[in-house]
Amino acid sequence: MSRKSPTLICLFAAFAASPIAIAEEQWDSGIAGHTTLGPTCPVQRIGDDRCNDRPYSATVSVKTPDRSQKVTEFTSDSTGAFRVALPPGNYLLDSGTKNGMPYPHAIPKPVTVEPHTFTPVDVQFDTGMRR
Repeated sequence: MSRKSPTLICLFAAFAASPIAIAEEQWDSGIAGHTTLGPTCPVQRIGDDRCNDRPYSATVSVKTPDRSQKVTEFTSDSTGAFRVALPPGNYLLDSGTKNGMPYPHAIPKPVTVEPHTFTPVDVQFDTGMRR
């Protein structure tokens, strides 16, 4: 007759009693687009493209339209691109986690997600500079 470790028995019992994780449902709808940063210069001359808005990797918060609940948060890639699955409905895109910094911040953007489609949307982040 073999003796089993009390620790091993406790770990097995805890694992067996834990709830089974349910896979998150994948939506065939959502939002897709880019995040940009601008203005990037305090003064821009006509024809000078160096000061145009630039792609920006940013954290964006998806909230209910009244801002009472955060639905999710995501970060765009280094080119500013993102694609996020969401159920159909109305949302407000806003600045994500900011760590107390006022700028840059997202210009709030309402968006409606229709069933079975990814709604194109671009989110601009304001640098605080004025043109």
